[in-house]
Amino acid sequence: MAAATQRVRLGPMVTPVARRRPTKLLREATTLDRLSGGRLTLGAGLGSDRFAGEFSRSGDEVDDRVRAERLDESLEILTAGWTGEPVSHHGRHYTVDSVTFLPRPVAGRIPLWVGGFPGKLKPIRRAARYDGFFPVNLTSPGQLAESVASLEAIRGDLTGYDIAIALPPTSDPRPYTAATWCLTDFDPASLRLADVRAVVQAGPPR
Repeated sequence: MAAATQRVRLGPMVTPVARRRPTKLLREATTLDRLSGGRLTLGAGLGSDRFAGEFSRSGDEVDDRVRAERLDESLEILTAGWTGEPVSHHGRHYTVDSVTFLPRPVAGRIPLWVGGFPGKLKPIRRAARYDGFFPVNLTSPGQLAESVASLEAIRGDLTGYDIAIALPPTSDPRPYTAATWCLTDFDPASLRLADVRAVVQAGPPR
């Protein structure tokens, strides 16, 4: 996608960071950012075992608190690594001993959108420290408004801050006025190429 496009922003929504080695993720994200000319946004979250047992069935950590600790440490390592300065991190889960990560991303750093379930304060507090919030499994404009109010209470000013939502192709995004991005959320069980092409050809809603 990075090679075949020139303007579209790219990024996973979201990658379960606690399953990844942070230094490897840092290198991979920077590589994709540079290949795309600085068009990467990195969506980051805990992931969940409750949908398909993907953690418990593959021996990954299922404790949300432990994964949250790993996520926080990883995000610290990512943002420190993108500065181009030596990184020294000695945490509970990860160690980086005076490593410099070069080259840097095109713009000096990669925007981080943090995912989390609406109504849960800890993910919102985490998201407030970075560049955007992605409410997972959003069901109503009211849920979004509550999350935005919490973010405003923490950050004070949301100027330049992104709120990304995902809605089915037939949904009207207009009630979600606080969102800066609206992603089309296709059901993978019934996904058809023709449906995707139709949405792309129609362009964003007016």
